[in-house]
Amino acid sequence: MRITVVIDNCTYRDGLSAEHGLCYLLEGEKKVLLDTGRSNHLLKNLRELELQLSTLDGIVLSHCHFDHTGGLEHLLKAISADDLVSTPVIASMNVFREAFSSSTGAQRSVGIPLPMLEYEKIGARFKLIDEPEKMGDVVVVPLGKKIPGASHNQNLFVRYNSDYVPDAFLDEMVLLIAGEYGYSVVTSCAHKGVGAILEYLSSEFSIREFHTVMGGFHLKGATVDQLSSCATALNHFNVSRVICGHCTGVDGFHELKSRVSGECVYASAGSVYSI
Repeated sequence: MRITVVIDNCTYRDGLSAEHGLCYLLEGEKKVLLDTGRSNHLLKNLRELELQLSTLDGIVLSHCHFDHTGGLEHLLKAISADDLVSTPVIASMNVFREAFSSSTGAQRSVGIPLPMLEYEKIGARFKLIDEPEKMGDVVVVPLGKKIPGASHNQNLFVRYNSDYVPDAFLDEMVLLIAGEYGYSVVTSCAHKGVGAILEYLSSEFSIREFHTVMGGFHLKGATVDQLSSCATALNHFNVSRVICGHCTGVDGFHELKSRVSGECVYASAGSVYSI
């Protein structure tokens, strides 16, 4: 399994764009795109990296936030009509929910930019799931109803009647990969918490350890207890390699690196990993 970071918050490669967003291309038994970043930058980076859209087996949306779904419209318009027929957009049944953030003071919408019908007009063929979906050596695992609550999401809300209540991320999904070195996990933001996610996957799929855990871990501004909890979970499952990016934050990465027993690296747009 080869994973290319198409979009992340930073890049060290000339010719690539960085933005606050995430997009990974997984190439194994199937070719799967996880998330789409927040804009059309993913198209530029795909071209620069010489990665083809015509052979995609699926597009997976990890959750509704615009920095993971904002590029979907641009991506759909760049894929031919014939290829769209065989390229399902796999997402949670709750992906079109409303979502809000108070990080700038007032509540602002941070969900998927367009209604489902508008994407379908472009040619999207959605497959909305609430149970695991196998795609070759990748299993798309919905977490929303399996793990209660969320972790380190104090600025993230949903609207209930006229009130705003903490977001429990009923739409979050992760990828479980049966790779060359064992089982690995790719998570976009780990809003449910890395520990809770690994515990659930271990229990549900009878896995005792994970080789690689990759993605955003939502540790920007995390407390010492939150950082320690994340590191403890990674060490408990003997994770050999931790690949941080996106919402992990640079400070979160350095703190996590000092606490985990396995290798810990920071991903950037253009980075390529084997799992």
